[in-house]
Amino acid sequence: MSRRHSPALLLSALMASAALPAFAQTAAPGPDGRLFHAPLDTGYAADQAGGIAAPLFVDQVELTPDGAQGGAVRASDAQILAWAAPGNLYAQRGTLSFFWRSHQPIGPRQFVIFRVGYPDHTSWDMTFLRLDWNGHGFDAFVTDANLARVRVSFDAPAPDPEAWTHLAVAWDETSGLTLYVDGKPAAKTSQTAVLDNGLFGFGPHSRIISGYQVQSAYDYQRGGDVDEVSTFDHRLGDAEVAALAAHQQPTGTAFPARDIADPATRDEWRMRYGFNRPNDPPPYLDAASTAIRVVRPTEARDIRALFSKGTDGIRESTWPGVYNRSRLAGRHDYFVLPDWNVYEAGGKALTLSLPDQPWNRIEIQGAADGTLTAIDGTNETRIGERARGRSGPRCSWAPSAPAGPSASTTGFRRPRSARSAYMTSGPARRRQARRLSTMSWTPRRRRPGRRWTS
Repeated sequence: MSRRHSPALLLSALMASAALPAFAQTAAPGPDGRLFHAPLDTGYAADQAGGIAAPLFVDQVELTPDGAQGGAVRASDAQILAWAAPGNLYAQRGTLSFFWRSHQPIGPRQFVIFRVGYPDHTSWDMTFLRLDWNGHGFDAFVTDANLARVRVSFDAPAPDPEAWTHLAVAWDETSGLTLYVDGKPAAKTSQTAVLDNGLFGFGPHSRIISGYQVQSAYDYQRGGDVDEVSTFDHRLGDAEVAALAAHQQPTGTAFPARDIADPATRDEWRMRYGFNRPNDPPPYLDAASTAIRVVRPTEARDIRALFSKGTDGIRESTWPGVYNRSRLAGRHDYFVLPDWNVYEAGGKALTLSLPDQPWNRIEIQGAADGTLTAIDGTNETRIGERARGRSGPRCSWAPSAPAGPSASTTGFRRPRSARSAYMTSGPARRRQARRLSTMSWTPRRRRPGRRWTS
């Protein structure tokens, strides 16, 4: 009997097979939850890794024998050193621990000590985690799925440039973040966030560590010495971090297996996927069979600038882009990034052009708030509204706009991110749309054929 294979399934299987060796796990997490450990005594590769053990990039660094424990890495100001994050570090929760020595005098100038980057993102530098010298102490943050940052700072005198300092950042999306200096908690926040995202890589110093570039250049040229880099699969406690600072093994255990029956796990899952609102359940499909078809936007613009990242389906990329005057928590930074990807008045309105196809549902994932309206020429019809302060990352509407061609505009007063999908299912109502937009709640002025926000 002959056997026929689906070409699409066969191709998918071949692609998955080809991708497996690059990111296959080389070791399971240790009993203490350690995912990655690079002693940096005689080389740059990790002796324990859940992903790739060898560094992705090594340039303008050397080994020095006088490390915090054995040897260490000495990085020049233009150094490039990064390890792969997949399997070695998780975004939802974890701990980053290492010893650091500046090897040159420290003044009021800010510089990056360690960085973790995204594989793709809307922010220009694609930063998930950063630990800095902020000019008068240490600063650390992680970036949530809506571009805001869970951030802490600690004022401290400049450390001796020839003395080793132990630094650690421990975080959990359900409980917050703690910055440790020499084994002691220096700054802490209990702010919760949705941190579930993919990560690309991590390493010391650097201007960018991302899927498109790893470099140290311009104002980010600052090196130093690094030793004993470790990551863990959970947020370590004070005693465990103190043990690491004392060159001892932490006595904790790995992060336990998740069980959806556990209320904390269930609440985290509901928060992440937007099912945490009791009066806003997902639609119940009662038909014997339901066909779902995605109606994809043909164009997305913020004012007049093309902006496809809010509708590309990639979890780590969002609308709006990050800009220097961003109102998002934790984004006011001493490192000023260029505003080349957004207007000064941008980040308030996103206009999505849809094909002339029927649709009856809209989903927008993100922490934005505002009103969704349908536009057909000069006619505007309200479809739905999302109140400010909703914590869940997903909201959806099944519009009941009048029949006939229409367009949609969403008004997000304080937008953080938006990812949209439009679909038709079963024998439901038929609606057509040519344009979907997001507009702010602030007073607006109109111009013929276009909507503007003031």
